[in-house]
Amino acid sequence: NVANEIYFGNTSENNSLNTSLKRDGFFIVIKKGKIYINGVGRGIIFAVNYFIENYLKIKLTHVNGRDGQYPEVTYNVPSTTEKVVIPSFIFDVQNPCFDFRWTNSQENYSQRYSNYNKLSLYYIEHPYPVVYEGLGENFHNLTKLFGFGTLFETNPEFYPYIDGKRTSDNINHRMPCLSQQGVFNIIKNALSAKINEKPDINIWNLSQPDGIDKYCMCELCAPKHNQPGGLSNTLFPFINKIAKEFPAKTILTLSYFFTDVLHTVVTNYSDGTTLPAGKVEPNVMIAFCTTNNDKNKPISTSTDVNAVRFRGLLDGRKQSGGSLYIWEYANNFAYYLFPFPILHVISENLKFYKEKGAKVIFFNTSSTEDSSMRGLKSYALSRLMWNPDESYEGIISDFCKAHFGS
Repeated sequence: NVANEIYFGNTSENNSLNTSLKRDGFFIVIKKGKIYINGVGRGIIFAVNYFIENYLKIKLTHVNGRDGQYPEVTYNVPSTTEKVVIPSFIFDVQNPCFDFRWTNSQENYSQRYSNYNKLSLYYIEHPYPVVYEGLGENFHNLTKLFGFGTLFETNPEFYPYIDGKRTSDNINHRMPCLSQQGVFNIIKNALSAKINEKPDINIWNLSQPDGIDKYCMCELCAPKHNQPGGLSNTLFPFINKIAKEFPAKTILTLSYFFTDVLHTVVTNYSDGTTLPAGKVEPNVMIAFCTTNNDKNKPISTSTDVNAVRFRGLLDGRKQSGGSLYIWEYANNFAYYLFPFPILHVISENLKFYKEKGAKVIFFNTSSTEDSSMRGLKSYALSRLMWNPDESYEGIISDFCKAHFGS
């Protein structure tokens, strides 16, 4: 009972507030000369950094380098002539808009930066990120789990039938035949081994390779792929069957180019049960990639033909039965240093994605090179993913003043 104390974690004074916190949420309460700080998950470290930033006026805006969890960072500390005033009463409770919020910018490779700006984490092994917080396996891993070309001589039927023959050529950018039970067994066992190595990880990725140009048109696949739904008609039933095998885990897959449409075939399980067309198991998470819409306009109101198409597809995904993950793009991938002005539409897009039920937001930025306004974008995206109602113009103003000076 001493004045001017700071309490971290649970106390008899603040236990009742914990019930209102979601994952990574936090509160800061000041009353009677005492400061109470607590959070769920990483929320407590978010709260400490939020207090330092917003009440002590010390900002973290930039990261130099990308090696390891703690590359060089730039803090902006007020001059000694500035007066810092902490109010005598604060009741500040905050919860994130989305369960996971991340970008693959160089800033987010810094654990200090992620903690300061309320982002989810990568774990780092020099000099590359290897796994995202809470996520087992990286994207585009389905063919890697299958094992590339190791079985072609003994089991050519496992490989895609393309241009009139089974082939293991360019297998990194193609998938095995998903209609084969043997392929299913191999991938299921490979994933099971990974899960057994990391039993505490709850979300496990299983998604097609990037850059697919052709896919299997054998006698089993062609009747499905020739229907509306295309490649989705083998991928999503395959994912459903895997998800059924691991009901305690979330299986994450991509809705991306060839697979961004709903599947139009029924999922048939070995026990004789079925799942209707367009539906996924409740433990499936779908990463929906907004690849080629006009990024200069809010997706919710744009008349751009791809934005209109994506709105319809998202309505379908919302009804599919799984959970939704949004994969957005924040760079000009033709050349990273070209301007790519998106900050004026991000708030509206994030609100729209929340309305569609999104739990996870990922902004695909530049992970290995510099890019247009990288520092500002990383800073702004982190704040808008936490709270899309925050003014993007105010965020830009705060960043510029802290980073460049008045």
